Amino acid sequence: MNVGPVVKNDATSIWLKTSWNLSGMANFHFSTDGIKFFPLGHPYQITNFGNYLGAKIGLFSLNDINDKGFVDFDWFHYQFTNK
Repeated sequence: MNVGPVVKNDATSIWLKTSWNLSGMANFHFSTDGIKFFPLGHPYQITNFGNYLGAKIGLFSLNDINDKGFVDFDWFHYQFTNK
C-alpha cells in the first residue's frame, strides 16, 4: 500500500488537482493554500475507454487496519479548466 503525504492538522482546506496529456499519463497534486501544489502519489496511466480518456474523481476514507473510521467533507467543488 502506498502511503501518501501527511497534511498538517491545522489545514482548513485542501485543493486537489490532476492533469494529463493526450497519451493518458495523469499527475495528481494537492495544496493547502490553493497556490502552491505538491505531488500526490506517482504518475498514473489512465485507461482509454473507446472515445473517452479521463479519470473519475471521488473522496473517501480508508482504514486497512480496523473495520471502522469516518471522514466528514463539508464542501466539494469540481472545476474543469483546459490549460
